[in-house]
Amino acid sequence: MGYKRLRPRSWPEKQDEEVRQEFMAKLDALRNQPRIEIWYQDECGIQGDSKPRQIWAKKGSRPRQPYTGAHIREN
Repeated sequence: MGYKRLRPRSWPEKQDEEVRQEFMAKLDALRNQPRIEIWYQDECGIQGDSKPRQIWAKKGSRPRQPYTGAHIREN
């Protein structure tokens, strides 16, 4: 049948792909300027959203499990 049990990747429902692409373009423009240093800050936290469980999906597919983002987060 071509199906296999997979755990879908969590994906925020309200993510705006256009805004994300604009941010990446601005970041690339900054990277090309030799006098600018880009620093990254990592977050360490615990959140209350549960992990997606396994589902049946076609082999080779990458299913997504949307979530609302309304969860408990503590840094």
